[in-house]
Amino acid sequence: MMFPSLVGFVGVIIGVCISSYFTMYMNDEMFTRQDVISQQDYILNKRIELLERTAKVFNSTHIIVDTNNELKIHYKMRKHVDKCTKNPKLYDTKFIGCLSLINSKEAYEKRQVRDSILVEFGTLNQMNSAAFGEDTRLKALEIAKKGEWWLSDKAVFTRYIAAMRNELYQFQSRPNKVIKQD
Repeated sequence: MMFPSLVGFVGVIIGVCISSYFTMYMNDEMFTRQDVISQQDYILNKRIELLERTAKVFNSTHIIVDTNNELKIHYKMRKHVDKCTKNPKLYDTKFIGCLSLINSKEAYEKRQVRDSILVEFGTLNQMNSAAFGEDTRLKALEIAKKGEWWLSDKAVFTRYIAAMRNELYQFQSRPNKVIKQD
């Protein structure tokens, strides 16, 4: 009579062990999934931020163009100011009038705005290459090769943003390989 109760007891122990194992396995699997989901959520939020910042830079290209044109005029005026300060009578003015022809502070401030946009673009281009997929990396490389990228056709910007948008939800791990840039 003891044999059936012993078998029952062993069966209960084995059942408890198996259920404990599956419970631990399922909990571990659940925590792993939650960790992956939270990492993907973090990556997605960063990518959206990068996408917004990139679109803002691309929509600021007119500021760079306008500032460059104004600075060209500024430098041309600078030549006249130099001539005027050497001989104000030729320009029918006084020395102080010659200096008022040019506003160096305004030119400096405009140059600062332009340079901050250029730096922001350089930073974003590198970050986008790392945070998104292969297509975005290629678009970033394509636009980086252009000397004056802000003069690019709007289609170049559109393709870049489209590549980012298409890779927004791609969470494949990329191999750590060194990529040669020509």
